Amino acid sequence: MSGGRAVLAIAGNELRRVARDRVALIVGIAVPLVIMLVVGSAFGSEDDALDVGLLDRDRTPASADLVASLEDAGGLSVTTYDDPDDLRLEVRTDVENAGLVIPAATATTSSAAGPFRSRCWSTPPPRPPPP
Repeated sequence: MSGGRAVLAIAGNELRRVARDRVALIVGIAVPLVIMLVVGSAFGSEDDALDVGLLDRDRTPASADLVASLEDAGGLSVTTYDDPDDLRLEVRTDVENAGLVIPAATATTSSAAGPFRSRCWSTPPPRPPPP
């Protein structure tokens, strides 16, 4: 018997044994599912969206398309700002998880499919307390 056939024979034998043993089936499938549900409900939240503040200084159709794409993206909650200081304050005070500034003249300095330079702020992770 070749090595591959031996592995398949052992796996098939184990699957038949587990299928006949209800306790092994419950312990192997139901208990992990219950644990995932309990842990998920304890640590999960209703709003898993990332709060992003956005400042569009370019105000061109291309930047409007980018803003619309970010607003339509799943997992993001986008709030637009007019003042960079307001955006920076909201990021620093944890109202927003991140802030993105689309600079003026972005559409004219980058190609439609190419990269462009932008400014992004995010909340730094908390520092551990001093010893």
